[in-house]
Amino acid sequence: MLRELAAIGLSRYTGQMDASALVSRILQDRNLKGYGYRIGNEQWIDILYDMGPFQFVMRGKVVGPHSVSVGNLAPALKEKRGYMLGKPEIRFSEEGVMLIGQEAMCMEEVAVRMTESHRFYREKELQEQDSLFISIYGLSIEGKILLGSFRSDEDQKAIAEEEQWRREMLERADSGDEFAIRAIEQEERFMDEEIAERLRKEDVYTIFDGFMYPAGREENHYTILGDIVKIDKLFNPYSEEWVYYLELNVLGQELRVLINPTDLLGEPAVGRRFQGKVRLYGRLDPARMILENLDQFF
Repeated sequence: MLRELAAIGLSRYTGQMDASALVSRILQDRNLKGYGYRIGNEQWIDILYDMGPFQFVMRGKVVGPHSVSVGNLAPALKEKRGYMLGKPEIRFSEEGVMLIGQEAMCMEEVAVRMTESHRFYREKELQEQDSLFISIYGLSIEGKILLGSFRSDEDQKAIAEEEQWRREMLERADSGDEFAIRAIEQEERFMDEEIAERLRKEDVYTIFDGFMYPAGREENHYTILGDIVKIDKLFNPYSEEWVYYLELNVLGQELRVLINPTDLLGEPAVGRRFQGKVRLYGRLDPARMILENLDQFF
């Protein structure tokens, strides 16, 4: 997780000693926001430190009147745009809170690491909700830029129709429609067979227009391939570093990714594709940041 600090412009603090020194300096600053909560008989706290469009989030156990043992760090973006996550499952661990659910637009299941834990412990009713509104963005420490693939108008139409068909089938399958369940299973078998055949003669990036699939043991870790539709650069005033903020179209799903230029191979441009590994992060009710008087958000 320390390595991901580079994605919000803290590339000089990705080592254990440098990160510890950063935590010590920040804890001495008076411009901190703290949110306390209890886990069993222990008092915990989420501490947020603003860095322009970013936040440095520290989570730890209160061990004295003015002492906190910081155990987890989370690089965060002040992202106000959000997604509706249906049938959310909240998982608690020493690392924090993981939220798993069905993204309403694409109907696919995603796992998102929450940068803040306090609300999930303080607001027990969240565990009973049918859906939750959260921000979702990816942090990447390894990515590369690929040329865009040519698609005719007919290709674009076929892709859009296929995405719409899959969303409709997933909605029907979610409500228990046996025909839709079989149709999805059959389509996935067909795709697996077609891909296995084509991989004998073609490069993987010429076969796929985009993809998003699990990349490791952590549930919020994915390998993605998507079209770049917009590029921004965000500046961290604390470190005086900037990072790329890429808006991607991944098979019809909108996804935004932060990556440090030193971790990106190639020059991003609209129309090209990004391929890399990301970990998804987010927070509850992102628009609430406006009410919290945060100066910058995106």
